[in-house]
Amino acid sequence: MSISNTANAALTSSPPRILLADDEAVLRHTIALTLEREGFEVVGQAATGEEAIRLARHLKPDVLLLDVNMPAGDGLRVLAVLKPELNETAFAVLSAYISPAQLAGLMLLGVEGIFSKDISAAALRQALLELLDRHKEGSPSPMMASEEWLKATWKERDEGAPVVDRLTAQEARVLALVAAGLSNQEMASVLSISLNTVKSHLRRIYAKLGVSGRTQAALRFLEQSEPDSET
Repeated sequence: MSISNTANAALTSSPPRILLADDEAVLRHTIALTLEREGFEVVGQAATGEEAIRLARHLKPDVLLLDVNMPAGDGLRVLAVLKPELNETAFAVLSAYISPAQLAGLMLLGVEGIFSKDISAAALRQALLELLDRHKEGSPSPMMASEEWLKATWKERDEGAPVVDRLTAQEARVLALVAAGLSNQEMASVLSISLNTVKSHLRRIYAKLGVSGRTQAALRFLEQSEPDSET
């Protein structure tokens, strides 16, 4: 697949500005060098989630490319905090492994690209340029597909109806975000609902799942999101 003329023009006239967040220093610097050789400008590097939030607010990069698993605020928390603030920034994940629960959370939060750390330099270059094109054009967020992903991934492991069939679409979103570690206030911001509405959803979720709190509810989500070990 060839890179679009629009993407090529953007790269030659004004290199896209990338903020890179990963807690592995050697790997982070290697990725930064790779991106710069491919024509991008790496404007900053962050080793933790909190540092990524602080730098992104200050630098306002074209792309925030981050790992999911980082100390002091993982990639899901970074997305939850920054996505409502930085409309001009495209958000993408570069990670070695993403669990089904993490993937559901990323999709619900509106991540615009998910790439493996094994991706080649040329493929990453093309993927980021195409991601920037889609972001500038205002293409629909992957969040649009999240409900169908949940239905396909959330498997029935216990007797009775699968959990996803017991919950409304909004309750399923809330539960995925609970499993991703978001606070009630962060969920309210991500879903554009009030804090009281979040609490009401949580009470109904607990009742439907037969659990007493968010830890047990998150465990039910994680159990039913993981593929069967026998398959």
